[in-house]
Amino acid sequence: MKRKQYYSNNAGYLTLSYWASQLEQEFDGLSDMDFTLLQNIVLWNVIPNFATKTVMWFYYRFRGKTPPTENSPRYRQDYSFFYTLVVVGYLLFTFVQVVYDLPPNLYTKLGVTVYTPDAELKAAYRKISLKYHPDKVSEEFAPDVQHNMYLGMRKAYDVLKDPTRRAAYDKLGDAVFDCTHCTTERDYILHALQHYSMYYISTGLMFLASNFLGRAHYGSFARFVGLLLLASIEGAMRFRTDPTSFVFTEYTTADRVVMLRQIVFCFFIALSTAGPVVFPEKIKPVRQAIQEVSAMVELLGKEAAASFQSVFEPFKGDAEAQRDLQRKMEKLAVELRLRDTDPEYRNLYKY
Repeated sequence: MKRKQYYSNNAGYLTLSYWASQLEQEFDGLSDMDFTLLQNIVLWNVIPNFATKTVMWFYYRFRGKTPPTENSPRYRQDYSFFYTLVVVGYLLFTFVQVVYDLPPNLYTKLGVTVYTPDAELKAAYRKISLKYHPDKVSEEFAPDVQHNMYLGMRKAYDVLKDPTRRAAYDKLGDAVFDCTHCTTERDYILHALQHYSMYYISTGLMFLASNFLGRAHYGSFARFVGLLLLASIEGAMRFRTDPTSFVFTEYTTADRVVMLRQIVFCFFIALSTAGPVVFPEKIKPVRQAIQEVSAMVELLGKEAAASFQSVFEPFKGDAEAQRDLQRKMEKLAVELRLRDTDPEYRNLYKY
Protein backbone atom coordinates (compact mmCIF):
# COMPACT_ATOMS: atom_id res chain seq x y z
CA MET A 1 0.00 0.00 0.00
CA LYS A 2 1.36 3.37 -0.99
CA ARG A 3 2.03 5.66 1.95
CA LYS A 4 0.08 8.88 2.04
CA GLN A 5 2.11 11.91 0.96
CA TYR A 6 1.37 14.60 3.52
CA TYR A 7 3.29 17.33 1.72
CA SER A 8 1.95 16.69 -1.77
CA ASN A 9 -1.04 18.97 -1.28
CA ASN A 10 1.25 21.92 -0.58
CA ALA A 11 2.34 22.90 -4.09
CA GLY A 12 4.42 25.78 -2.77
CA TYR A 13 6.52 23.64 -0.45
CA LEU A 14 9.74 24.38 -2.31
CA THR A 15 8.88 27.87 -3.53
CA LEU A 16 10.37 31.15 -2.39
CA SER A 17 7.04 32.37 -1.02
CA TYR A 18 6.71 29.27 1.16
CA TRP A 19 10.12 29.72 2.76
CA ALA A 20 9.49 33.44 3.14
CA SER A 21 6.35 32.67 5.13
CA GLN A 22 8.29 30.15 7.23
CA LEU A 23 10.97 32.77 7.87
CA GLU A 24 8.30 35.27 8.93
CA GLN A 25 6.84 32.72 11.35
CA GLU A 26 10.29 32.10 12.79
CA PHE A 27 10.82 35.82 13.33
CA ASP A 28 7.46 35.88 15.11
CA GLY A 29 8.71 33.03 17.27
CA LEU A 30 11.89 34.93 18.03
CA SER A 31 9.82 37.97 18.98
CA ASP A 32 8.33 35.92 21.80
CA MET A 33 11.84 35.80 23.28
CA ASP A 34 12.36 39.56 22.93
CA PHE A 35 11.49 40.31 26.54
CA THR A 36 13.88 37.69 27.87
CA LEU A 37 16.67 38.80 25.55
CA LEU A 38 16.04 42.45 26.37
CA GLN A 39 16.05 41.61 30.07
CA ASN A 40 19.37 39.76 29.74
CA ILE A 41 20.91 42.62 27.75
CA VAL A 42 19.85 45.19 30.36
CA LEU A 43 21.09 43.02 33.21
CA TRP A 44 24.43 42.38 31.51
CA ASN A 45 24.89 46.12 30.98
CA VAL A 46 24.02 47.02 34.58
CA ILE A 47 24.87 44.21 36.98
CA PRO A 48 28.57 43.53 36.14
CA ASN A 49 29.59 47.17 36.43
CA PHE A 50 27.60 47.77 39.63
CA ALA A 51 28.70 44.49 41.21
CA THR A 52 32.35 45.10 40.32
CA LYS A 53 32.42 48.52 41.96
CA THR A 54 30.66 47.11 45.03
CA VAL A 55 33.14 44.23 45.33
CA MET A 56 36.08 46.62 44.90
CA TRP A 57 34.70 48.90 47.62
CA PHE A 58 34.41 45.99 50.07
CA TYR A 59 37.83 44.67 49.05
CA TYR A 60 39.66 47.93 49.72
CA ARG A 61 37.69 48.45 52.94
CA PHE A 62 38.47 44.93 54.17
CA ARG A 63 42.17 45.18 53.31
CA GLY A 64 42.46 48.66 54.74
CA LYS A 65 43.85 50.05 51.50
CA THR A 66 43.23 53.42 49.95
CA PRO A 67 41.27 52.98 46.71
CA PRO A 68 43.25 54.16 43.67
CA THR A 69 41.94 57.06 41.67
CA GLU A 70 39.72 56.23 38.75
CA ASN A 71 41.34 55.87 35.31
CA SER A 72 44.73 55.25 36.92
CA PRO A 73 46.68 52.16 35.71
CA ARG A 74 46.22 50.44 39.11
CA TYR A 75 42.48 51.12 39.10
CA ARG A 76 42.05 49.76 35.57
CA GLN A 77 44.04 46.63 36.45
CA ASP A 78 42.00 45.94 39.60
CA TYR A 79 38.75 46.75 37.83
CA SER A 80 39.52 44.30 35.00
CA PHE A 81 40.39 41.55 37.51
CA PHE A 82 37.24 41.93 39.61
CA TYR A 83 35.11 42.44 36.51
CA THR A 84 36.30 39.08 35.19
CA LEU A 85 35.34 37.40 38.48
CA VAL A 86 31.90 38.99 38.40
CA VAL A 87 31.29 37.98 34.78
CA VAL A 88 32.29 34.36 35.42
CA GLY A 89 30.10 34.24 38.53
CA TYR A 90 27.14 35.77 36.71
CA LEU A 91 27.54 33.28 33.85
CA LEU A 92 27.38 30.42 36.36
CA PHE A 93 24.31 31.99 37.94
CA THR A 94 22.71 32.31 34.50
CA PHE A 95 23.37 28.64 33.80
CA VAL A 96 21.70 27.62 37.08
CA GLN A 97 18.78 29.93 36.36
CA VAL A 98 18.28 28.46 32.89
CA VAL A 99 18.12 24.94 34.31
CA TYR A 100 15.83 26.02 37.15
CA ASP A 101 13.41 27.97 34.91
CA LEU A 102 13.06 25.18 32.36
CA PRO A 103 9.33 24.33 32.10
CA PRO A 104 8.26 20.78 33.04
CA ASN A 105 8.06 18.27 30.21
CA LEU A 106 5.40 15.63 29.63
CA TYR A 107 7.31 13.04 31.63
CA THR A 108 7.37 15.32 34.66
CA LYS A 109 3.63 15.91 34.41
CA LEU A 110 3.03 12.17 34.60
CA GLY A 111 5.58 11.65 37.35
CA VAL A 112 7.83 9.38 35.28
CA THR A 113 11.31 9.61 33.75
CA VAL A 114 12.51 9.70 30.18
CA TYR A 115 13.55 6.04 30.38
CA THR A 116 10.26 4.75 31.80
CA PRO A 117 8.99 1.76 29.73
CA ASP A 118 5.53 1.71 28.20
CA ALA A 119 4.05 -0.62 30.82
CA GLU A 120 5.11 1.57 33.73
CA LEU A 121 4.01 4.66 31.81
CA LYS A 122 0.52 3.22 31.44
CA ALA A 123 0.37 2.29 35.12
CA ALA A 124 1.52 5.78 36.15
CA TYR A 125 -1.15 7.39 33.98
CA ARG A 126 -3.89 5.20 35.46
CA LYS A 127 -2.81 6.11 38.95
CA ILE A 128 -2.62 9.84 38.32
CA SER A 129 -5.83 9.93 36.26
CA LEU A 130 -7.78 8.40 39.15
CA LYS A 131 -6.54 11.18 41.38
CA TYR A 132 -7.30 14.11 39.06
CA HIS A 133 -10.29 12.80 37.10
CA PRO A 134 -13.00 15.49 36.77
CA ASP A 135 -15.64 13.09 38.11
CA LYS A 136 -13.74 12.82 41.38
CA VAL A 137 -14.35 15.69 43.78
CA SER A 138 -11.13 17.12 45.21
CA GLU A 139 -10.73 19.65 47.98
CA GLU A 140 -7.16 20.38 46.94
CA PHE A 141 -7.99 22.04 43.59
CA ALA A 142 -10.86 24.01 42.14
CA PRO A 143 -12.99 22.07 39.61
CA ASP A 144 -11.77 24.04 36.58
CA VAL A 145 -8.13 23.74 37.68
CA GLN A 146 -8.54 20.01 38.25
CA HIS A 147 -10.19 19.63 34.83
CA ASN A 148 -7.33 21.47 33.08
CA MET A 149 -4.77 19.38 34.92
CA TYR A 150 -6.48 16.19 33.84
CA LEU A 151 -6.63 17.33 30.21
CA GLY A 152 -2.92 18.18 30.29
CA MET A 153 -2.04 14.75 31.70
CA ARG A 154 -4.28 13.06 29.15
CA LYS A 155 -2.61 15.01 26.36
CA ALA A 156 0.81 14.03 27.69
CA TYR A 157 -0.13 10.35 27.81
CA ASP A 158 -1.59 10.41 24.30
CA VAL A 159 1.80 11.60 23.02
CA LEU A 160 4.00 9.30 25.08
CA LYS A 161 2.02 6.11 24.51
CA ASP A 162 2.69 6.34 20.75
CA PRO A 163 6.32 5.24 20.07
CA THR A 164 6.64 7.50 17.02
CA ARG A 165 5.26 10.59 18.72
CA ARG A 166 7.26 9.84 21.86
CA ALA A 167 10.50 9.65 19.92
CA ALA A 168 9.58 12.85 18.09
CA TYR A 169 8.73 14.60 21.36
CA ASP A 170 12.08 13.63 22.88
CA LYS A 171 13.84 15.31 19.94
CA LEU A 172 11.48 18.21 19.13
CA GLY A 173 9.66 18.99 22.35
CA ASP A 174 6.36 20.85 22.13
CA ALA A 175 6.87 21.36 18.38
CA VAL A 176 5.19 17.97 17.83
CA PHE A 177 1.86 19.61 18.68
CA ASP A 178 2.31 22.09 15.80
CA CYS A 179 2.54 19.33 13.21
CA THR A 180 -1.03 18.07 13.10
CA HIS A 181 -0.53 16.12 9.87
CA CYS A 182 2.63 14.27 10.98
CA THR A 183 2.19 10.53 11.56
CA THR A 184 5.55 9.02 10.61
CA GLU A 185 9.14 9.67 11.65
CA ARG A 186 9.89 11.17 8.24
CA ASP A 187 7.07 13.70 8.63
CA TYR A 188 8.40 14.84 11.98
CA ILE A 189 11.96 15.10 10.62
CA LEU A 190 10.81 17.28 7.70
CA HIS A 191 8.82 19.44 10.09
CA ALA A 192 11.83 19.77 12.41
CA LEU A 193 14.16 20.64 9.53
CA GLN A 194 11.93 23.58 8.59
CA HIS A 195 12.02 25.07 12.07
CA TYR A 196 15.71 24.25 12.52
CA SER A 197 16.81 25.93 9.27
CA MET A 198 14.53 28.93 9.67
CA TYR A 199 15.66 29.51 13.25
CA TYR A 200 19.33 29.75 12.33
CA ILE A 201 18.68 31.71 9.13
CA SER A 202 16.66 34.31 11.05
CA THR A 203 19.23 34.41 13.87
CA GLY A 204 22.07 34.87 11.38
CA LEU A 205 20.17 37.73 9.71
CA MET A 206 19.69 39.37 13.10
CA PHE A 207 23.43 39.13 13.75
CA LEU A 208 24.19 40.68 10.35
CA ALA A 209 21.71 43.48 10.99
CA SER A 210 23.27 44.24 14.38
CA ASN A 211 26.73 44.42 12.77
CA PHE A 212 25.55 46.74 9.98
CA LEU A 213 23.85 48.99 12.52
CA GLY A 214 27.05 49.17 14.55
CA ARG A 215 25.60 47.29 17.53
CA ALA A 216 27.47 44.51 19.31
CA HIS A 217 30.50 44.98 17.07
CA TYR A 218 32.90 43.45 19.58
CA GLY A 219 33.41 39.72 18.97
CA SER A 220 31.22 39.61 15.86
CA PHE A 221 33.39 36.96 14.21
CA ALA A 222 33.35 34.83 17.37
CA ARG A 223 29.55 35.06 17.49
CA PHE A 224 29.17 33.82 13.92
CA VAL A 225 31.59 30.96 14.57
CA GLY A 226 29.71 30.15 17.79
CA LEU A 227 26.40 30.21 15.93
CA LEU A 228 27.71 27.73 13.34
CA LEU A 229 29.04 25.52 16.12
CA LEU A 230 25.71 25.70 17.95
CA ALA A 231 23.84 24.78 14.76
CA SER A 232 26.15 21.78 14.23
CA ILE A 233 25.72 20.54 17.80
CA GLU A 234 21.96 20.99 17.72
CA GLY A 235 21.73 19.21 14.36
CA ALA A 236 23.62 16.25 15.81
CA MET A 237 21.37 16.25 18.87
CA ARG A 238 18.09 16.41 16.96
CA PHE A 239 18.75 14.30 13.88
CA ARG A 240 21.34 11.78 15.10
CA THR A 241 22.07 9.92 18.30
CA ASP A 242 22.23 12.62 20.96
CA PRO A 243 25.91 13.04 21.96
CA THR A 244 24.85 14.84 25.16
CA SER A 245 22.56 12.08 26.47
CA PHE A 246 24.96 11.33 29.33
CA VAL A 247 24.38 14.75 30.94
CA PHE A 248 21.08 15.91 32.45
CA THR A 249 19.60 12.50 31.91
CA GLU A 250 16.31 13.55 33.49
CA TYR A 251 15.67 15.90 30.56
CA THR A 252 14.76 15.18 26.97
CA THR A 253 16.94 16.13 24.01
CA ALA A 254 14.61 19.06 23.28
CA ASP A 255 15.09 20.31 26.86
CA ARG A 256 18.86 20.13 26.50
CA VAL A 257 18.64 22.04 23.21
CA VAL A 258 16.64 24.81 24.92
CA MET A 259 19.23 25.02 27.71
CA LEU A 260 22.10 25.03 25.20
CA ARG A 261 20.53 27.82 23.14
CA GLN A 262 19.86 30.07 26.11
CA ILE A 263 23.31 29.51 27.62
CA VAL A 264 25.07 30.24 24.31
CA PHE A 265 23.02 33.38 23.69
CA CYS A 266 23.74 34.59 27.23
CA PHE A 267 27.41 34.04 26.44
CA PHE A 268 27.01 36.10 23.25
CA ILE A 269 25.47 38.94 25.27
CA ALA A 270 28.25 38.68 27.83
CA LEU A 271 30.85 38.78 25.05
CA SER A 272 29.34 41.95 23.59
CA THR A 273 28.97 43.80 26.89
CA ALA A 274 31.80 42.48 29.06
CA GLY A 275 34.33 41.64 26.35
CA PRO A 276 35.49 45.23 25.70
CA VAL A 277 36.17 45.63 29.43
CA VAL A 278 37.90 42.32 30.10
CA PHE A 279 39.74 42.18 26.75
CA PRO A 280 39.94 45.78 25.48
CA GLU A 281 40.94 46.30 21.88
CA LYS A 282 44.08 48.41 21.55
CA ILE A 283 42.81 50.71 18.83
CA LYS A 284 44.02 54.30 18.75
CA PRO A 285 41.56 57.10 18.00
CA VAL A 286 41.64 58.42 14.44
CA ARG A 287 42.66 61.93 15.54
CA GLN A 288 45.57 60.56 17.57
CA ALA A 289 46.74 58.38 14.66
CA ILE A 290 46.63 61.35 12.25
CA GLN A 291 48.64 63.50 14.67
CA GLU A 292 51.28 60.78 15.05
CA VAL A 293 51.62 60.39 11.26
CA SER A 294 51.88 64.17 10.80
CA ALA A 295 54.59 64.39 13.45
CA MET A 296 56.51 61.56 11.79
CA VAL A 297 56.31 63.21 8.34
CA GLU A 298 57.51 66.51 9.81
CA LEU A 299 60.43 64.78 11.53
CA LEU A 300 61.45 63.00 8.32
CA GLY A 301 61.31 66.30 6.46
CA LYS A 302 63.61 67.98 8.99
CA GLU A 303 66.04 65.06 8.87
CA ALA A 304 66.10 65.15 5.06
CA ALA A 305 66.76 68.92 5.06
CA ALA A 306 69.54 68.58 7.62
CA SER A 307 71.11 65.70 5.66
CA PHE A 308 70.92 67.68 2.39
CA GLN A 309 72.51 70.70 4.04
CA SER A 310 75.37 68.67 5.56
CA VAL A 311 76.18 67.00 2.21
CA PHE A 312 76.42 70.29 0.28
CA GLU A 313 78.11 72.25 3.06
CA PRO A 314 81.65 71.92 1.50
CA PHE A 315 80.47 73.61 -1.72
CA LYS A 316 79.18 76.70 0.08
CA GLY A 317 81.07 79.84 -0.99
CA ASP A 318 83.06 78.08 -3.81
CA ALA A 319 81.58 79.15 -7.19
CA GLU A 320 83.93 76.95 -9.26
CA ALA A 321 83.13 73.85 -7.24
CA GLN A 322 79.41 74.57 -7.50
CA ARG A 323 79.61 74.87 -11.33
CA ASP A 324 81.59 71.60 -11.55
CA LEU A 325 79.03 69.88 -9.30
CA GLN A 326 76.18 71.23 -11.42
CA ARG A 327 77.73 69.85 -14.65
CA LYS A 328 78.26 66.43 -13.10
CA MET A 329 74.71 66.33 -11.76
CA GLU A 330 73.31 67.32 -15.18
CA LYS A 331 75.40 64.60 -16.83
CA LEU A 332 74.20 62.04 -14.26
CA ALA A 333 70.58 63.06 -14.83
CA VAL A 334 70.96 62.58 -18.60
CA GLU A 335 72.56 59.15 -18.13
CA LEU A 336 69.78 58.04 -15.81
CA ARG A 337 67.21 59.28 -18.31
CA LEU A 338 68.85 57.35 -21.17
CA ARG A 339 69.15 54.21 -19.07
CA ASP A 340 65.42 54.30 -18.34
CA THR A 341 64.33 54.99 -21.94
CA ASP A 342 67.00 53.46 -24.26
CA PRO A 343 67.36 49.61 -24.09
CA GLU A 344 70.75 49.62 -25.92
CA TYR A 345 72.16 52.20 -23.54
CA ARG A 346 70.78 50.23 -20.59
CA ASN A 347 72.58 47.08 -21.81
CA LEU A 348 75.91 48.93 -21.57
CA TYR A 349 75.49 49.07 -17.77
CA LYS A 350 75.32 45.27 -17.61
CA TYR A 351 78.96 44.86 -18.69
